[in-house]
Amino acid sequence: MRNLVLVITSFITIILADRVYAFPAYDGTFSFSASADNETENDTKLNPGNILDMGYPAGTSLNSDIDIRLLMHRNFTFSIANSSYIRYNYYTDKPEDGETWEHDNTLKQLFGTFHAGEHLIIDAGKKTERNGIMFFRNPSDFFQTGSTTGLSRSKEERDADLEGSVLVKGEIFIGSNVSVNAVFSPEFEKVNNSITQIQCGISYQFDAADFTLTGYKGDVYKLGTSASANIGTSAVIRGEASVSEEKNRFTLSKGTTAPSDPNEGIYYEPEKSIMRRPWEASVGGQYTFKDGSDLYAEYYYNHAGYTDQEWNNLMEISDECSDVSQFYNRVSMLQLNGVIRDSGGITAARRHYLFLRYSKNDIIFEDFNFAAATVIGLENPGGLLTLSPQYEISYNTSLRGDATLFGGTEESEFELMYQRMNFEIELEYVF
Repeated sequence: MRNLVLVITSFITIILADRVYAFPAYDGTFSFSASADNETENDTKLNPGNILDMGYPAGTSLNSDIDIRLLMHRNFTFSIANSSYIRYNYYTDKPEDGETWEHDNTLKQLFGTFHAGEHLIIDAGKKTERNGIMFFRNPSDFFQTGSTTGLSRSKEERDADLEGSVLVKGEIFIGSNVSVNAVFSPEFEKVNNSITQIQCGISYQFDAADFTLTGYKGDVYKLGTSASANIGTSAVIRGEASVSEEKNRFTLSKGTTAPSDPNEGIYYEPEKSIMRRPWEASVGGQYTFKDGSDLYAEYYYNHAGYTDQEWNNLMEISDECSDVSQFYNRVSMLQLNGVIRDSGGITAARRHYLFLRYSKNDIIFEDFNFAAATVIGLENPGGLLTLSPQYEISYNTSLRGDATLFGGTEESEFELMYQRMNFEIELEYVF
């Protein structure tokens, strides 16, 4: 409700300011969409008998999105992005905390941009601060990490779904090649700023390449870098890496129960460890074909992911405790899900990944666009595949579908996904 009040207040401010100052320009979008989606159940080694009480809903949603940039003065721009939805869920087996009706309003961004002279730009307010140049994962993106779902969507569409942090950012341009920026985001729980964050970066632009170095202090210190270079007019190669001061990792160790405890099963409890100076890296590139289609290929390495031995130990525990009718087996399986989630989660738990994405507009006939993306785990082979066709019905109306399938060898993290596949279809109208 607080976010909705802020949005309404902002629009009133815009209307009043328009009457007083008559600012010269604005742009943006206001869209409505209706969607339907369905998840299919997958009985996996991590969720035997649906102990996680997932529900696997089929649902329908109505969504509205606002994204407006208003030039209030030649040196000042006001930006707002807000998203609202109402959703109905249908469950064949309703989970304990599953809601039949859901609704929410999220103020994603609300900030002002001030141009102080020719070389200094200041942003203040709630803003999405993104860093990094790779498509799949951005090791140097410290304020907000991208999602591994919706990978068939463009990077701009995925970034637009993120919620910003309350911050102040300054960027200075030195000549035509160098820029330096600094970001400060204070701890302020009322606006979901859970920690104080400070970030500084420097970028250098070459004729056909660029280089960025970023330092960060939040929960820990982090250092990241990225670089890209154009090869002719069709290809771009990219690389990105980061190192952190430390990172928590979680495994399971066998615990003990009281000899007189009447409950059966084997009890495992979480065991926390700290990895010093874990690092991530991603390398790859993009090629644009003569017909306008694009191909992305990227390799991602996650130093903090589980090793083969650690993963095999966790899978042995899942086999050992698979009979969840026994009390402590059930507890241990819930603990197992928790440590994998806290160590990166499914699709980010291991160390080696390959990402591919292909997209083309007007692929079969005019106004029919298509994108496909896959993430492949290279240790226990498996992956996900997302297919996304889109038809532009008119200049402001589109019909889009998304289908994502998961699978792999028995102990692949993708085979352990709690759903076998999901489908979504969306009709969107943009004003």
